[in-house]
Amino acid sequence: MMNKLRTIILIAFLPFFLNTHVGESSPLRVLIKEVGERTSNVFYRIPRVSLMRGQKRAFSNTNVLQETRTVRILSIDGGGIRGILPTIALTSLEEKLSLQTRSERRIGEFFDIIAGSSTGGIIDLALAYCHNTNSQTLKPRYHALDIQELYKRNGQEIFGNNGFYTKISTLYGLLGPKYSTDGFEKVLKKYFGEQLLSNASTTVLVTGHNLSQPGNREPGDYLFDSYAASRDPLRNFYMRHVAQATGSAPSYFKAAEIESVNAATRLKVIDGGIFCNNPANIALKAAKMYYPSANDYLIVSIGTGYSNEAVIDYYNSGTGGIIRWARYFPGLMLQNASSQVDKDLLGIFPETGINRKYFRLQFTLPKRNFGLDDASIDNIEELQLIGGRRLGELDADISSIADNLLVHRPYAPDGIWRLGILGGAR
Repeated sequence: MMNKLRTIILIAFLPFFLNTHVGESSPLRVLIKEVGERTSNVFYRIPRVSLMRGQKRAFSNTNVLQETRTVRILSIDGGGIRGILPTIALTSLEEKLSLQTRSERRIGEFFDIIAGSSTGGIIDLALAYCHNTNSQTLKPRYHALDIQELYKRNGQEIFGNNGFYTKISTLYGLLGPKYSTDGFEKVLKKYFGEQLLSNASTTVLVTGHNLSQPGNREPGDYLFDSYAASRDPLRNFYMRHVAQATGSAPSYFKAAEIESVNAATRLKVIDGGIFCNNPANIALKAAKMYYPSANDYLIVSIGTGYSNEAVIDYYNSGTGGIIRWARYFPGLMLQNASSQVDKDLLGIFPETGINRKYFRLQFTLPKRNFGLDDASIDNIEELQLIGGRRLGELDADISSIADNLLVHRPYAPDGIWRLGILGGAR
């Protein structure tokens, strides 16, 4: 009932609020304008995908590897608290890899490129986080199960720091961010400390969107790239700041104002999932540029749940008004964007059976709405049950992925950095 009331108030007062309280150059008006202009291009079809801002610099004049091997790519969608679902699949995969190698392994050891948007970007950063970077071997610290615990133990701290004053002053998120960032920042500081993006154990790509404001560098889509960070101080940020940036979903959190380690680059970033919720195609583009002589690719793309609630039944909603459509539109837009990327990749990698090179692991959610910020104990437990049941259906795919990862060796034991032939080696 409260959600419907918020929607009605938003629809009724948004035009008045924009005209009287929001200037032409304000972040909110700029965001609304950009979303409207770019909705038709949100699907990022592979043939027309362009590099996000900052990526061109990273790829240009790069000393790339000359070997011809399979590049192993992991991509994780955005989805708020539903990020617990990919961690369930990753935990199963990690267990299989550890069992087959008879040693304690971590997911971050097995991929050459890891890409993520929003909650997927946070997972990716955790997978590639190294506690000790003084040793010659960069070994990821966190197991997939550790990251799963991040959601279980800290979800309410991230999505719960909204006191009575915040609720009233923002009209329950209608006139401002729904949550304070205090809890979010505290959790990220605990998990990432002062670690730098440049010290990732493998190549990490995290999406964001830099707001168009006077004096801001490179407004528009922004790609945080650990390889670029290792070569260019202007692109090197603290991991916790990158995690906050990619997770700063509009209406939930304020835009993340961050700066590079050398303080020369200042950004005001919102959730990259708004414009690219499934970054698998961006990761493939990066792989082709970083490894031009590679003869094959193994892509593992993991979703955060497909809700039938967002698939609008024509007879129920096809003729509905703005209030009814407003309820479905955000989920529908992001869901369709992720699905379109999936279809594009299936067209590029149609192989099945033992020759299969593209795996999409997705979870079907029940009809009720699983809010991106619903960190209640009941909701998290239900998500775990959904993930656990789905594992039985995904077991064959996960086993096949494990087999492929063990057959195709990485370009280097700890990613491409330690080869020392790329320049800017740590």
